Amino acid sequence: MEDDNVGRTRQGRASRAHSSARKELAANAPPPKRGRRGKQGPPVRGTHDAEAGGSGGSRSRARRPVRDDEDFDAGQYLNEPVDYQEDEQPQPQPQPQPQEEEPNVQEESYPGGPRDLSLLKNYHKHRAIPIWDAQPNDPILNRSLRCIASANKVIKIQKPTQDWFWQYIIASGLEPLVRTNFNVLDYGLLWAFAERWHPETSTFHLPIGEMGITLDDVQCLLHISIQGKFLNHVKISRPDGAQMLSTYLGIDEGDALDMFATLKGPYLTHSYVQGLFMDYLDAAETAFANNAPMHEYFADLSSVHEWNWGSAALVQLQNYLDFASQAQASQLAGYMQSIDNIQVSDVVFSPYDNRRHIRPLIDACWFSGWLRCGSLKSKHLPERVLRQFKYVQGIPRDPDVSTPNMNVFEIDRVWAEEMDMRLIDENMRGQAVVNAWDCDPGYVLWFYKVSHPKMRPLEAPEDQPRPPELEVLLEESQQRHDPNPLGICRRVRDEVERALDAGEAEPGTPVHGTLRKILNMLNPCLTYKRLCRGRRGGRRG
Repeated sequence: MEDDNVGRTRQGRASRAHSSARKELAANAPPPKRGRRGKQGPPVRGTHDAEAGGSGGSRSRARRPVRDDEDFDAGQYLNEPVDYQEDEQPQPQPQPQPQEEEPNVQEESYPGGPRDLSLLKNYHKHRAIPIWDAQPNDPILNRSLRCIASANKVIKIQKPTQDWFWQYIIASGLEPLVRTNFNVLDYGLLWAFAERWHPETSTFHLPIGEMGITLDDVQCLLHISIQGKFLNHVKISRPDGAQMLSTYLGIDEGDALDMFATLKGPYLTHSYVQGLFMDYLDAAETAFANNAPMHEYFADLSSVHEWNWGSAALVQLQNYLDFASQAQASQLAGYMQSIDNIQVSDVVFSPYDNRRHIRPLIDACWFSGWLRCGSLKSKHLPERVLRQFKYVQGIPRDPDVSTPNMNVFEIDRVWAEEMDMRLIDENMRGQAVVNAWDCDPGYVLWFYKVSHPKMRPLEAPEDQPRPPELEVLLEESQQRHDPNPLGICRRVRDEVERALDAGEAEPGTPVHGTLRKILNMLNPCLTYKRLCRGRRGGRRG
């Protein structure tokens, strides 16, 4: 009788993709070495510019270090089922123990805020500190960071018009993404906002308060679903990636592994994928024109629309903002002064009012808690940006109340089973706004205490020279209308003496002492002025 637990093979070798094969490999693995080499950290990778031999100019790419092999997050293979034995049940993967947060280096306060470190506990790592401390001619204020965008490449890909192609795209619920790309991006504006992003609250901290990107923004701008199951894909290795490319795209596994070796990980270049797409598209159109027998080319796309693609987009965006807000990232200050000077009248807090008949404000928009995409997670806290929902903004609760420490399985359970319990209900929303910028008394004072709303210290503008004609007119006007300083001082002295004589301030009280000080300061001035006038009068006589 054959053994049912034999793992799959690939090119004559055992595959690690099978759960039994992975367990057998782990059981037979030799114990780790405990020599000095084992204690050394991973080798330090140079930057892209350093490897290319460049001088490391002011422009650099904002991206995380490239993940290799087991660190690769297979975001494009989102619906790959995990292969379990029939007698096995999927077991939760052990979660890494969270490291203790490094305390803020400065225990009391920072110049420009925050003065209270109870909210921004990791502020000492934020890029706002070196920007605030920089001198006006500091190079840190002139560095720029280039975003990596592929919108033009996506827009220019040739797309067929036949139903056989589009019916699968429309059924997936992702067809609107074809029409929501931008071929021009304002990188300066993007990075000016990234400087104001704080991972503790997952919001932008502006001079007018907090603003954020919510699930409502995702559904109204991208037109994709914000409901359904969170994407639960796992990481992928090079051999598994090669097998998937062979299964779904017909690429030889050996060729795929060669490409992975060149790209230092299970990746494909955009030009290669585009060429592959065009080749298959030409073959499909030829078969369609010749009325050739049609086959099922796609592997189980019927459930694609059930996944929460909107949350996936928001989680990915917020994780990149978390990375970009750190002090290690390159700086950019093109729009810094403009945002530092922003007023509430410059902000459109609720831009979707005229399209609510198309995209209503559903319950998921009010969810307060964790979102996730694979191994990534991010906070969604609508209670911190109530003005974006047309409610008066008050001092919000601590973000840890809404987002306690959870693993990915708990996050899935809360989203699926406790949605109603995690919504910001009518009582928590408070009053509707009269003016779009309305907030509770004390909110702005609290916000300036716990945040760093401005990136640069305020600088007094230089006085501009005035035309000579205007100077003459101003001098003549001052001569006609300037009050007599001596008369003002005399009237103040008389009023203070009257108040003291009338007993309006009881002796021994602070007010009585202050009035006495004012009187003592005024009397010498008036006496000196009277003496000077008497001397001048004597000479004239």
